Amino acid sequence: MWLSGFALIPLQFIAICSSLLGFPFVLVAWTNVALAQVKNAHERIPIALYTFTASVLLDMVGVVCGFTISHDLPDDRPGMWLKGYVLPLLLVVAFVFLIISMIFARRDSRRGKRHLEVGSKALLVIAILGFIWFSVG
Repeated sequence: MWLSGFALIPLQFIAICSSLLGFPFVLVAWTNVALAQVKNAHERIPIALYTFTASVLLDMVGVVCGFTISHDLPDDRPGMWLKGYVLPLLLVVAFVFLIISMIFARRDSRRGKRHLEVGSKALLVIAILGFIWFSVG
């Protein structure tokens, strides 16, 4: 398997840090949107919030996969060669959602935009640092 042992550490770093840092931003942004919905029921929820939430949730799923799938499942079962590809693919999809949320947050002027922009930039820095670590190691 091409991805095992110490090669998983940078990917788990990305997943853990993105989950821990992104979740508070998601909570604050959704709280701001919910408060705005109470005041004005016709205000739309920003698309960037959905994509940012999907990115953080995929990072959380990546944490679970990084600690369970790669260690607990035996290699002799059919299809288990895929278990080394699950975490990287989850992180790539989460990164794509992160980039999409940055694009939509830039065009949006609704409530929660500031939290989305700051959270997206923080997760982008984590992803870049983790990718550099993965590439060097």
